[in-house]
Amino acid sequence: MCELGNRLREAREGRGEDLKDLARRLKIGRRYLEALEACKFDELPEAVLARAYLRRYAEALGLDPEPLLAMLPLGDAPATSPTPAEPIRRRGFPFLSVLFFVVAGLAVLGGYLLFLQPRSAKPKPVSVEVRPLPAPEPAKVRLRVVTNPPGAKVYLDNFFLGAAPVSLEVESGRRLLRVEAEGFETFEKTLDLETDRNLEVSLTPKPKAKPIAAAPKKSNEIVIRVVARSWLRVLDGKGNKLFEGIPPVGEELRFPLPVTLRTGNAGGVEVVVAGKSLGRLGRSGEVVERRFEAP
Repeated sequence: MCELGNRLREAREGRGEDLKDLARRLKIGRRYLEALEACKFDELPEAVLARAYLRRYAEALGLDPEPLLAMLPLGDAPATSPTPAEPIRRRGFPFLSVLFFVVAGLAVLGGYLLFLQPRSAKPKPVSVEVRPLPAPEPAKVRLRVVTNPPGAKVYLDNFFLGAAPVSLEVESGRRLLRVEAEGFETFEKTLDLETDRNLEVSLTPKPKAKPIAAAPKKSNEIVIRVVARSWLRVLDGKGNKLFEGIPPVGEELRFPLPVTLRTGNAGGVEVVVAGKSLGRLGRSGEVVERRFEAP
């Protein structure tokens, strides 16, 4: 059994999370999350992205990612090497023909030398070494991204590439490009990277936020303030879902009491109940569920 996959799956099922919803929320391909839970490491992308996916997935489930990263058997070298028979099949008939004549020539030469040696001498063994061909490296293309305004953060498949402008080689294929800058709408686009690409991305400014009215000193509601990235689920007194997701940092959510609040990062959430501040729900990274009654 695979301990890494079991831990991820048990944590997800314990939180009642759906794999499809998690993939959409984390903006990671569902097939990669399934590969992590099934320990199909050969279906993961390059090692850097695979580790970034595992870290984001573990944090979303309220797990410490470091022990899980230590279980991920990924490196720069391929996991397995082809057997000696594989290169022969790839090289086809010309290679087999050359190999046949080499072996035949060595056999004739060995017989001739044996004939010249005295009868009492033992013939020397003839060995032929066939080395496997190196595994082909993934195809690479060069991606260059320039942004307006300059200095925006550029991500590829949720992996941070750097502040624009950026120019580097990446693996070819369908990749998700995301560009972010404070005060601007996030830009996302799926790219078919089969050849080198030069992209210029112009971000749209966000509309100015309306000031949040001060909460009354006494009210029959709960105010949830998001001070750090955190997954939240809010249920009303009858168990109906009022909210579930990862709100932007700095946002305030208000709901009438009573409610049941569950968070995957208790240190990133502050609550005010009926006008009274209760501070943060717990420590950073701690999974907490609490029910708040009406006064």
